[in-house]
Amino acid sequence: MPPLPPAQEQAQQAKAERIKLPLQEALKFARALDAKDAGKKDEAVALFNQVLDKFPEYDLAKKEKASITGK
Repeated sequence: MPPLPPAQEQAQQAKAERIKLPLQEALKFARALDAKDAGKKDEAVALFNQVLDKFPEYDLAKKEKASITGK
């Protein structure tokens, strides 16, 4: 996937920063990233889904999940 234009990337970062995840959800997101990096796709998707169930507007979790599922 090509990198985003700088303005669009900055807008996404700003939006992501406005969402304040509780510590437990932030840890789930971090565990999902670790699972993704370790090639444990099913585990990563499940953890991203748990975060998105509580915070459906969290675009970074959507993006990371889509990078695995293609959706």
